[in-house]
Amino acid sequence: MSSLNKSFSDQLATFSASLHSDIFNCPEKLADFAAAVTAGNQKDLQEILDSTNIADRLEKALTVLKKELMNKELQKKIERDIEERMTKRHREYHLNEQLKWIKKELGIDDGRDKLIAKYNERVKELKMPEDVKKVYDDEINKLQTLEPLMSEFTVTRNYLDWKH
Repeated sequence: MSSLNKSFSDQLATFSASLHSDIFNCPEKLADFAAAVTAGNQKDLQEILDSTNIADRLEKALTVLKKELMNKELQKKIERDIEERMTKRHREYHLNEQLKWIKKELGIDDGRDKLIAKYNERVKELKMPEDVKKVYDDEINKLQTLEPLMSEFTVTRNYLDWKH
């Protein structure tokens, strides 16, 4: 847990230093410390403090700490996933911009931009449900990346023509 939270690590060091004896001689203080440093719900934390049986008190504190650890790990996973998606989108955007620039420099105009603008103009006033809008956006993005001579480009264009 201390690897996920620097503050927790600092608090643990302070707690250990405040004990003048071995931590194993003060298990009730360890349970109280665990309750104090977690973001557990008030009911669970109060149950820890109310427990007079030390083994039960430690078990409840361990449960709260495990929940805290699972929440922190889930939060880190979500942050990693978001970062990966953002990196991927940024890379795709950057590569698409480079491709546009290269085509402009080479004087290549395949009419794709006009075709996409035509589709976007057609659907501008439509009130598409969210799932339909997602499919439309996916197909337009596909059209932007495929080469016009590819059969999938023609299939995608025909799909958009038929649907709109």
